[in-house]
Amino acid sequence: MKTHQRFAYHTGRDDGSIHVNVTKDLSLFTGDGSFPGQGPTACDCAWIELFRPQLIRGDSLAVNSPDFWQPGVFHTEHLVNMSHHNYHEEPNVRFTPDSKMVIFTGNMFGPSYVFGVEVEKAVNPPAADVMSTMELAKKYNPVDPPQR
Repeated sequence: MKTHQRFAYHTGRDDGSIHVNVTKDLSLFTGDGSFPGQGPTACDCAWIELFRPQLIRGDSLAVNSPDFWQPGVFHTEHLVNMSHHNYHEEPNVRFTPDSKMVIFTGNMFGPSYVFGVEVEKAVNPPAADVMSTMELAKKYNPVDPPQR
C-alpha cells in the first residue's frame, strides 16, 4: 500500500485455492486448495500449495512503469495432499514469522489437528523418512475419504 505498486500473477488451471496468504516480503504465497465445484476451476485442487512469484519484465516501458500493474506468474509446488480433508473446515494457511513453514488445520486423520510443512525441499531424504499424506491418512484414519 505504501509503494502503490500493483502486481497481477497468472496461475494455472490446477492451482486453484480458495484462500491465499503471503509472506511479509511478498517473496512467497501459499494457498489452501479446493475441491470440485468449490473454486473457480473444475479440477480437484485438494493441495496445500506454495507459489513462488516471478515478475515478467518486458521491453515495453509502459508495462514496467510504476503507474501500471506489474505482470507475473506463479510457479506452483504441491506441499500437502489434502484429498482426505473435509473442506467444510477451512485449512486457513499461514506462514510462520520466519517464512520457513506453512501452518494449517486439517482433519484428514479424523479429528482436527494443526500441521506445519516446511517450505524448503528436502534434498535426497532417506526413503524411510518419506510418507505421502495418503499413506498417513490411511494409517491414522483408516476410513474412506469424506464425500464432497
